[in-house]
Amino acid sequence: MVRSAFLLLIFWLTGCAGGDQLRIKDARNAFVDRNYPKAEASLYTAEVLKRTESRLQHMMMLSSIAFSSGQYEKAIFFLNKSREISNSVRSDQGVFSWYDKSYGGNPIEYSYLHQYLVLAYTLLSDEGKTPAWETPEIRDEKGRIQVQAEQHPARTYTPREIADFRTKARAELLAWDTHLENLKRSYGHSDYYQEDTWARILASYLHAQSSQRAEKKTAQILLAQALKILEKEQIRVKGFNHASDSIRALSEGLENQIQSDTETGTLVLLQAGVMSPYKAQNTYLGLSTLFQSIEDPLLRAQLEDIGFRILLHYAPEFGLVAFTGAMAGAIASEAEDGPRHLTDASDRGLGFLISFPALPTPTESLDLTLELRSPDGQLKSVPLALVAPLHELLHTELKARRKKEFAGRALKIGLQYLAILIPAIKAYRSAEGEGAGLKKLAILAGYFIAKRAIDAANAPDLRSWNLLPQVLASAYLPSIKGEFDVKAKIETQGRITEQSLGKRLFPPGPSGLLFLDLGKLP
Repeated sequence: MVRSAFLLLIFWLTGCAGGDQLRIKDARNAFVDRNYPKAEASLYTAEVLKRTESRLQHMMMLSSIAFSSGQYEKAIFFLNKSREISNSVRSDQGVFSWYDKSYGGNPIEYSYLHQYLVLAYTLLSDEGKTPAWETPEIRDEKGRIQVQAEQHPARTYTPREIADFRTKARAELLAWDTHLENLKRSYGHSDYYQEDTWARILASYLHAQSSQRAEKKTAQILLAQALKILEKEQIRVKGFNHASDSIRALSEGLENQIQSDTETGTLVLLQAGVMSPYKAQNTYLGLSTLFQSIEDPLLRAQLEDIGFRILLHYAPEFGLVAFTGAMAGAIASEAEDGPRHLTDASDRGLGFLISFPALPTPTESLDLTLELRSPDGQLKSVPLALVAPLHELLHTELKARRKKEFAGRALKIGLQYLAILIPAIKAYRSAEGEGAGLKKLAILAGYFIAKRAIDAANAPDLRSWNLLPQVLASAYLPSIKGEFDVKAKIETQGRITEQSLGKRLFPPGPSGLLFLDLGKLP
């Protein structure tokens, strides 16, 4: 009976969201391969969208798919939906939790909702038209509508609508700044994401489009703020430190644009790579805590051996469960992060589990260059400044939050474990008479099932906007005019690869903003 209850619990804990996560994985794989229709279709299923607590993740992913495929009006629809959902599940102070059942995104994801809205409105106003787009109606198993159908025809915008898009782009810049100010008030002096170099650079460029002196002055102020943020951020973010010279060169080019009343250049924005999904970073507290201060590995192994012998002698059933837990923990561990001692392995099976979301350590150096070939064969190389190393920003953010919040999290979870451990020990010691062995095993099994329930209840939220790019890179080109064959050159860890981005017009439109999508990095 105990075994059946245990199996049912494991099925319940692991099987609920299996189909949901498989669909998201399918969408991500198709997006990486630039198969945008397949990526979108993977997310448009009742199986996925019926889970309202995951709706934000799906809307953000759908916005990325629409934006990368050049359907900017459709991208705006999903970006606004994403913002509505996020606002409905997070606090007014902008504080985000990694453990809420209702997924609200994190500060950087929410921040870059604004960025994509700024870009989408700007690019839409440049194009002056939209292709037809639609979204299907989705019903759940009971026939209730989960997603309303949307049908929008292809059309050309009026001058008034185009002017309205530009106004909305400016409004999103202000909303982006407000979000960052809210983070400063919420987090105070903590080492969290609160300012953004790229937010200031992009705002400076768009303000400089105006011929009004006040707007030009605002652009200069924003550019100066960007450099101040860079000085602070390059201390903790290696990507900014690596790119600091190129960002300053970009700033000089934009300063020249601000000073000029006639210059019409091109601001290139290239997004590259796709964000890695979050993984759980686990810390186990238990038997190994008693021995972790022993630096001599031989002495530690001897003491652990004595400890297990005593445990097996005085509480054989508990010792057997602990040893089985050690085996389970060793098998379940990843090779690069496997347990080095018996008690480490035991804790992975039985110890107090404290878990935070994490991202893999980012590549230490990445250099991106555009090669522009004119119709007469002349070649020009343009280095790109890494203005937003998003993968590293998120990696740094998760690491900082874990460091700051670990003690409080450990105390909260530890008290929950004690609430089940103390009664289990008392019941174990009082089990006597006929069938005492079975009673003790049942008590231990009950403790183990309750422990798994606590682990599941305190598991971190690993949902994320995993279609965000790894990096955003930019360059300002004041003197390049006409159509060019564009190729991206990527150098990382001494390896150089190239990728064609097709023919592009410089400048591309009234705003001079050219968006390029490199896709996955090698």
